[in-house]
Amino acid sequence: MDFFEEQERARSRTGWLILLFGLAVCGTVMAVYAAMRLALQYAFGRPLLGAFGQFWNGDLFWRVAANTVALIAAVSFFKIRALSASAYSVVLGLGGQLLDPNTNDPHQRRLLNVVEEMAIASGVPVPAVYLLPDEPGINALAVGLDASRSAIAVTDGCLKVLSRDELQGVIAHEFSHLLNGDSKINLRLLGLVHGILVIGLIGSRILRSFGRSSSSESRRKVNPGGLGVIVFVGVALYLIGSIGVFFTRLIKAAVCRERELLADASGVQFTRNAAGLAGALKKIGRLDRGSRLVAPGAEEASHFYFSEGIAHFTALMSTHPPLEQRIRLLDPSFQGELPRGQLQPVAVDEEIPVVAAAVQSERGFPVHPRAVIASVGALGDEHIAYAQSLVTRIPERLRDSIREPSVARAVVLGLLLDRNPETRAAQLTTLLPREKCDLRALDGALDRLADTAPRLRGEILGACVAAVATDGTVTIAEGELLRAVADSLGCPMPPLLPGQHVRATGERRALG
Repeated sequence: MDFFEEQERARSRTGWLILLFGLAVCGTVMAVYAAMRLALQYAFGRPLLGAFGQFWNGDLFWRVAANTVALIAAVSFFKIRALSASAYSVVLGLGGQLLDPNTNDPHQRRLLNVVEEMAIASGVPVPAVYLLPDEPGINALAVGLDASRSAIAVTDGCLKVLSRDELQGVIAHEFSHLLNGDSKINLRLLGLVHGILVIGLIGSRILRSFGRSSSSESRRKVNPGGLGVIVFVGVALYLIGSIGVFFTRLIKAAVCRERELLADASGVQFTRNAAGLAGALKKIGRLDRGSRLVAPGAEEASHFYFSEGIAHFTALMSTHPPLEQRIRLLDPSFQGELPRGQLQPVAVDEEIPVVAAAVQSERGFPVHPRAVIASVGALGDEHIAYAQSLVTRIPERLRDSIREPSVARAVVLGLLLDRNPETRAAQLTTLLPREKCDLRALDGALDRLADTAPRLRGEILGACVAAVATDGTVTIAEGELLRAVADSLGCPMPPLLPGQHVRATGERRALG
């Protein structure tokens, strides 16, 4: 997977999404105009089905078009803005509960470990981890504008029924959505669908208001023709909104199905364990509840899920490919047997903990710049092994403490101090005053660069790699500084490992 190519594709998909949504808005405008024109003709006692010249009214059309487009655009804009400010609201709306980083529950501890390992391996901040405690089905979702501002949520069934390998496969699938930019597209989809939905909500509100005020006294104050117009407009707007939402959901489903197959492939590329992800999908097929959610707002966020979260009356509305198809792509020997039943929770105590052998690090090692760029967003099992070995080498007391943000900041500051006592003393006595510790210019430059096209960011990062690798080797300090710049540009870079292999320009290249 080429990270920058996938980011470009995400941009082009957003463009197509806006185009298709624009067509849906045009259809909605025409339908609203037709409803208003018919209502006016009925109110003034004119034939409802007159000639086109009588039916068409340019002034009315442009008034209706302007107001309808303004309403949809405003609602979509504010919905997307609200979701962007707090993407976690999607998870909270499903009943999600933030997990305590220091939990002693074995299932929750295992989940947090898997997420931490995947984050360290991929070079992104650890996402917030949520549990959907009242969901017995097997499902998960990732939300966020990018990998640095994200959250991952899993259902109670996913937490307890899956083995560690299966859980890791699901989490790798969700991380691929974050790295590929799918989560940002999903948030925008949610906002756009809500913009169309508001037309139906207005019609529903008109009908409810009419129903509450339809006492005999109120009816005498309004002539029958006026009541008919109100009812007609309410019903028409409700139907237009419903039909509009139906077609926008078709668009949403078509956009998402392709991305789910790519996320499966990327998840396997990350873990090198197709059996884990296939096993999770097989358990969904065997579980009576499957992957369906029971939360009232489950339908609205259906395109976020790992697997189909709600039942559809037609396959066209499905946001995910058929379960059997996904399994066969991962396990060609699969024959389609998925006996239904109730699965028992996995006994975490009986699982053999995965403890990777310590990955030796060197003070400096040669790198190939093109291979380093190709490693962005493309972690492998060697990176996960490195993350596991790194975590196990941290003393348990310190490992538990650094999950608190204040302690983590103190540890980072401590790591900046030199091992040499004299240099360390000089560092502590020559600290700059707070008013002189200003990196706003650098932050501003990196923010501007982060807004550039993905390919340009790749070239910028490539220039940084070339500068670091000028002497033929990359030290640990240089490599971590390079990864910090990559993170600021929104290009998550896995740890640089001596001898590691990454995909670059269609072939396997080694860092060394």
